Formats: sequence, structure tokens, C-alpha cells
Amino acid sequence: MNYQKINKQSLAECAEIAASSFADYAYFSNYVPDRKRRIQFLRELMKTELSVNQDHANLMMASDEQGIAAVAMLCAPTYTSYVQSRYPSDSAWALDWRI
Repeated sequence: MNYQKINKQSLAECAEIAASSFADYAYFSNYVPDRKRRIQFLRELMKTELSVNQDHANLMMASDEQGIAAVAMLCAPTYTSYVQSRYPSDSAWALDWRI
């Protein structure tokens, strides 16, 4: 097994693997019941997630002679996602809300 950082050339394949790992996750299957559409949605979601976080987290893949076997996104304890840094969360908004 080889471990290395995800590069731009392997991004699409890594997104495919990440998407397949969430294919039957209840959160996504409730909102996108059709499995084929859910896989398409997750593929694009994971591709975006990996692309956006490439400079902010350690994106790793494990591969062997058969290809990529696993994908991981390793974040520092102080990590804040791009979306969290740009837009306040609902709870932060609610705590700061004044009548």
C-alpha cells in the first residue's frame, strides 16, 4: 500500500471513491432518494470539497497496484472550512440575533 497526497490528476478518481463511500449514508439518501442521481450529486460535491480544501487540509490517498483504495481529508484541530470562514453558521447568527 502506498500513501501520498492527492494531486490534481487524481482528484476526479478520489472524488469518485469518496462519493461511493457516502452513497448509502442516510443523510444523503433521504434528500436524494434515486441512487443514480445521488451518486452524481455526491461525485460533484466531493470533487468540489477536495478542490476547495486542497490548500487548507492534508488530502491523502492510499493506493496499490489495482489503483486508489482509500481517500482521507486530515484537518488540523483549528481547521475552519471555507464556507464556515465566509458565512456565519445558523447557531452563530441565532446567538447574535437581537430583537
